[in-house]
Amino acid sequence: MSDPLFCVVTNGVASDPAPLPFEATTSKGEPRTDLAGQYAQGFLTLADLADMGLWKATLTEVPYNPDTEAPTDITKTLNTKAKTVACVRGKRPLTAEEIAARQPPAPVPAVLGKVEFITLVQMAGGMTDKMLITAQKDPNFEAFWLKFQMASSVQRDYPTTAGGLDALAAGGYLPNGKAAVLGAWPNA
Repeated sequence: MSDPLFCVVTNGVASDPAPLPFEATTSKGEPRTDLAGQYAQGFLTLADLADMGLWKATLTEVPYNPDTEAPTDITKTLNTKAKTVACVRGKRPLTAEEIAARQPPAPVPAVLGKVEFITLVQMAGGMTDKMLITAQKDPNFEAFWLKFQMASSVQRDYPTTAGGLDALAAGGYLPNGKAAVLGAWPNA
């Protein structure tokens, strides 16, 4: 069971509801401590607490969907006769920007070394060692291998990567196709 909630009320303005503070001062300037313990044991009444500016509060939380809505501030209604505060926390729809900010960032494809790239092409693309050797000797791929030798690394979304994979697939050296290689590309 949770502690009862109270609001500090000063000059007709209520604070947000919270459990009783440890100490407070009466209207006559007398300090009181262990308010929750004294209230639980019956040594303090609601009238005593109201004399210290602590009004009994109820808090109604409106259910909301955290994927599309956010809680709003608490609306407080004071009943000065009963010295109570009815508190309601509302909800509002999230803005498109707030929803977008909650989405995880898109994965970033890893930059592969040349050996990692050939391993990926062979494993995901289905290129055998024999196919690799034959493709390296194929005159139709001289420009591809020249660019590959000059490269220090291979990037998934670089235009020559997609073009080279398309060419290898068209030449019969990539049985599983370009999509299999790109789909298996690891993320950074």
